[in-house]
Amino acid sequence: MIQPETLEPAEYILDAFEATQRIAILALNRDLRETVQRITRAEKAASPEFQAWLRHKNASGSDIYIGMNPLKQDAATRTKEEIDAIRHVYIDLDYGGGNALKEIQKSDLVPKPNFVLTTSPNKFQVVWSVDGIALEDGQQIAADFVVMAVGSWTPYLLPFTKKFFRATGQPVFHLQPSEPELFAPERFPVFGADITTTGYYGFPINRDGVVKIANHGSGREMSPDSPERVVTAQDEKNLREFLASTFRSLADAPIVYTRVCMYCDTHDGHFWIARDPEREGLVVAAGDSGHGFKFAPVLGGIIADAVEGKDNPLLDKFRWRPEVRAGTATDAARWKEKL
Repeated sequence: MIQPETLEPAEYILDAFEATQRIAILALNRDLRETVQRITRAEKAASPEFQAWLRHKNASGSDIYIGMNPLKQDAATRTKEEIDAIRHVYIDLDYGGGNALKEIQKSDLVPKPNFVLTTSPNKFQVVWSVDGIALEDGQQIAADFVVMAVGSWTPYLLPFTKKFFRATGQPVFHLQPSEPELFAPERFPVFGADITTTGYYGFPINRDGVVKIANHGSGREMSPDSPERVVTAQDEKNLREFLASTFRSLADAPIVYTRVCMYCDTHDGHFWIARDPEREGLVVAAGDSGHGFKFAPVLGGIIADAVEGKDNPLLDKFRWRPEVRAGTATDAARWKEKL
């Protein structure tokens, strides 16, 4: 059996967590039915004073538990919702611990553990650090950097970014005109219909005889898998009113298909392409704010510069900027004040 390196409790804390990450520590005395929880930074939990307090609690009959994953900076509890990021996974070996540990350490089915904690005689907690990606087929991809470019999924896959991002849905319509020749490209180009006022834009007829018109507006906040991700009767009513005042030959055209296009909005409407200053190795590339598709050819190079730490004047605008507050965007079509 491979013998793990022996660490002091303080060494384990600083090895398992970044110094500024907030962690939960629980002292449970079953005899006295006493539970004491502390949520503090890893560096403080590893300090001599805190370690002395833990030794005192342990000597007085308390079992000591440390949460496996860091908590949000404003967390007051250690509930699932307060977890900042998954940084460790573990299993408890409470029965036949020694033999089970040997099997894990020689197995090719799981990675070698990062930590093995002796919780009591012949009982172990086996811990793996999460620093890569596991695919559905079991293949693991390790990396020094992980780039999260997941669009409107960002505030849901990375819950701590909900302070910065808002996922919104915008209605899209496919209409079938009765006079298709009126909407051929040479007569009906790509358009933005005073988009800062109406939000509507569209495209000429395609080979299937369909005209696509969509709205670039404030949208409705929702997750990409929300059951509310459907075009509503009010959305269609708004479209019909717009068409009646602009493209009258489309006003009564049948709608053959609808969908909701998802945006990932930032407070100021600019991209967010930056390293996370609190999570080493994480780069977030998001915040399309409805402009991602047309910039796709140039975004890769900008993201690469963020990963490699290269100078790029655009990265200052797209920097990590938690200080930006809602209401600072300048896209008039989307953030115009309600009259």
